[in-house]
Formats: sequence, C-alpha cells, structure tokens
Amino acid sequence: MSKNEREHLSKENRELYKKFFTVENFARSYIDLLESIDYDYKLSAPHKYLDINIPRNKPEISVIVPVFNAECYLEECLNSIANQTFENFEVIVVNDGSIDNSMSIIQNFLDKDSRFKCVSITNSGLSVARNEGLKIASGTYISFVDSDDYIHKDMLRLMHTSCLKNKTKLAVCSVNNLNREGDIFSCTSFLQDDCVYPFWHDDVIDINLQTVTSLYPSAWNKLYHSSLFQNICFDAGLYYEDHPVFYKIFLSQPTFSYVNYPLYIHRDSGPGRITMDGSRKILDIFVVFDTIYSIFLSKFLLDAARPFLGKILTRLVWERTFTTPSPSVKLQLFRNAVMRFNTLRLTCCDAQNYVDPGIDRSFVEDIFKTVNTHGGLDNYDISSDFIKEYVVVKDVSKSTHRSHFDIVHLDLNQNYILIHPILESITICEITGLGTFGSVNIKMTVCTENALAGTLEFIAFVSPFIIKDPDKYLLRNKHDSSLGHSDWLTLEAMKPIELTIPITHSCPSMAIYLCSRIPKGGSMDYAWLRVRNLVVELID
Repeated sequence: MSKNEREHLSKENRELYKKFFTVENFARSYIDLLESIDYDYKLSAPHKYLDINIPRNKPEISVIVPVFNAECYLEECLNSIANQTFENFEVIVVNDGSIDNSMSIIQNFLDKDSRFKCVSITNSGLSVARNEGLKIASGTYISFVDSDDYIHKDMLRLMHTSCLKNKTKLAVCSVNNLNREGDIFSCTSFLQDDCVYPFWHDDVIDINLQTVTSLYPSAWNKLYHSSLFQNICFDAGLYYEDHPVFYKIFLSQPTFSYVNYPLYIHRDSGPGRITMDGSRKILDIFVVFDTIYSIFLSKFLLDAARPFLGKILTRLVWERTFTTPSPSVKLQLFRNAVMRFNTLRLTCCDAQNYVDPGIDRSFVEDIFKTVNTHGGLDNYDISSDFIKEYVVVKDVSKSTHRSHFDIVHLDLNQNYILIHPILESITICEITGLGTFGSVNIKMTVCTENALAGTLEFIAFVSPFIIKDPDKYLLRNKHDSSLGHSDWLTLEAMKPIELTIPITHSCPSMAIYLCSRIPKGGSMDYAWLRVRNLVVELID
C-alpha cells in the first residue's frame, strides 16, 4: 500500500470514528443495554423493578390526550399516566373546547407535575386535537390515550422496552374492555386469533394482510416511533379518523412488538361516543372504508386484498348496526355495504367466509336479504311510500341570514321540494336515503312557479359520500369527486327545465345536492324554486 493510500485510509477511519463513536451514541447504547437488562430482569422477577429512568433533556415518550367534556373519567385517566413506572415522558393534554369541569382537572395536574402540558383549542373534533398534540410532541415515541380510558402503571415501560429489545418502531398491547358500570367484561388478546398466532415469534408479529386486519385499527393501545408521523396526520372532520392512519402506518413496517398483557383499559361506552349514539355520523364508515380500499390497493393486488377488505367492511357495519335505532340509517348502512361488496366482487357466500371471530355468518346474509327485500334498485319517485319512510331532506346551507320560515321544505303530498335562495349565499338541499345505485338517470323538473319571481340559478350534483361543507365544495367550481352533476342553470319565471343527470359509475350514491342562488343584483321576492318529479331510473 502506497503512502498516499495509507494516508487516505487513515483519514477515512478518523472520519468514521468521529461520526459513529460519539459520546451521544455511547450513552444511547449504554441506556439501551440497561433497558434490555431491565426487561430480562422483570421476566425473571416480575414483582421487582430495576429503575433505569435516567434523566434526559428530551422526553422519550409523548403521551397525547385529547379532551372534550370528559370530567367524569378524566382524573382517573391522567392519574394512570402520572403514576407510570417509566418516568421520562411528557403528557400533552389537548382541551378541545370543553365546557364542563375538564379544564379545572387538567389545571390540577399542570400545577403539580411539570411533565404535563396543555394546549386549548376551539372545539374542532378528535382528529384536529390529535394533530395539535403531534405538532408539539417532542418525544422519540408517541402514545395516544382517550380521556375516558386509562392505562396500567407499566404500560409505557413495557411497550418501550419491547420496541428497543425487538428493534421495532411499533408496539401493541392487549386490552381490557369496561362496561357502563366500569367492570371488566372482556379481555382482547390478539394472539387468540388464528390469523395472528402463526405469525407471532419472540414477542414480534409479522405485518401482513392476515395480521393487520385482525388488530384494533385504533390510535390507542399502541406505541409509535415519532418518525412514523412525519408525513401522516388524522383527517380533520372525519369520524373513525384513526382507521386510515392505522393502516397507513402499520403497512409501512415489516413487524411490530406485541406485549401480551392488558395494559390498556378501554371504556366501551361513554358520553359522546359516536359508535354509541346511533346518529347518521356512523355513515362516515364508508368514507373511511373507501380510503382503506385505496391504501390496500397501493400495497397489494386486488385479488390478494379482496377477502380482507370484505372482512373489514363486515366488521365496520356489524359494529354500528347494534347501536343504530334508526331504520333509515340502518338500511343505508346495509345498502352501502352491499354496493361495496359488489365493487369487491364478493357475493353473500364469499363475504360469509371472511368474518371476524364472534360475528355470525348469518349477519352477512341479513345484510343482503334486507337490501333485496326493500329494493333500492327499482324505479321510484319521491311520492312513494318507501321514500316517505326512509328519505331525509334537509337544509345544509351555511347562510347566517335566516328567516322565520324554512328555506328548504319537502312536501310529499304535493310531490315537490321547495328551495328558497338567500342573498349573497347558496341554499343547499341535501337528500339522503335514496339507496345505493349505480347505472341510473336521476331526473327532475326545476321551475320558479311564480310569475313575479326574478331570475334564479340552480345546480344539482350527486356524491358518493356526504359532503361536510358543500358550500366550499361549490365555490371550488369543480366537481371531480361527484358521480354526476349539471351545470349552473339560469331559471326564469314559469319556465320549467327538465333535468337529467346520468350516473354510470359502479359506485355507491350517498347524497343528492340541489343548490340555488340569486344572481348578483337579483331579488329575494317570490324567489321560491320547486323541484318536482324527482325519479331514479335504472339504465338498462
């Protein structure tokens, strides 16, 4: 070796030494060794603990707790975090506009424990609250705890140690489930699932279609490396927002650590839980499912993913069916499920083969039978008995200039929908409950039926999902996500327009939007618009 080569090699070695043999790297390796010793020590002596919580400037774990009117359970939740045997963490409590005693409870913890932080926001929902927590989280790892749940005192320690020992970026634990009285009625251990157990080895579970579709797709009962949230956040305004985030994160990793002990205690029922209130919000599961469908197809071929998507779909519908007293909402659940089974090319018999343990195969049969019995794919008009029972017509306008009368009104006896536009605003009528249809023509007659009425403008569009803010959607002046739409039409007094919107997509139709406005310089006088003879007609 020449002198120049030796000098070059020597220089490279010095640079490598400076890069890898630093004080910080040595300290990190030393701490990892101690935590590994602590883990093995606890396995041999489970009632004794080796305290290795070495103080550091940066918290190792950030625990994010979104709070909205949770005074009944909040103190128990925060106490369970404060009393963790692992001490190097921060707690970020996000007060999502609570109007009860929640802030007072939070303040008590802020006063006595410097690890607690609080950020207050106007009520924006769970997604925004979690995202706000992620923005200020400084821990190497992230954990989420719902404000009406609580955790075992060793949860952070055992899950953190498991990640370090197994060199994974994710850890999951078993769950104890509480009833309304606060008693444990079940324990969920994912190793009991035949789809998971074969892929479990040395406290690590392989991530594949079988295992990822068998876990709770929740934000809680997990520990995440913070780098996993670098380009991922929770979708604002969406219910069941943790499902897409779960699949995006887990499908980005090869394995996760599993602690087979119920370290997370989950309350199955509590005030404000969407899954328990039977509201129409539960129809958001189909927006979520469609997102999951896209995530799966970006990772797997449809033939491979099909049965597992069917399993997720059945689970989502099953979980919401028993908390939905409304026949209209329940029927919409089943109709949307059948349309998506059809999209997946899964028959009733196919779908029955891919149900979770605990879901009876007959439930899938009930879904298909109910939809077949009530139809929903036959021609019908707005005056039929079926529509009287199930259709929902409501005003979803954003206008603040309200009058003493309804600006959207359904009159079944006279067979029309009455829409009254407001100055400097758009009156928006949302129609849901018409069923799930694919290749159809949606027909209607639109007219201002008063000779004294001025010029009005009208547009109609059909959406595969309920739009959270249709006013903003219209202002964008593009309808890429709609199944079909008209252009803005100009209506003159007593001159009806026959309108047909063809829907050729094999996709669920969730809502029809009928929108009207007054042109600039126009008048509200006599500005009543009637939509008559609304018909959904099958295309042969």
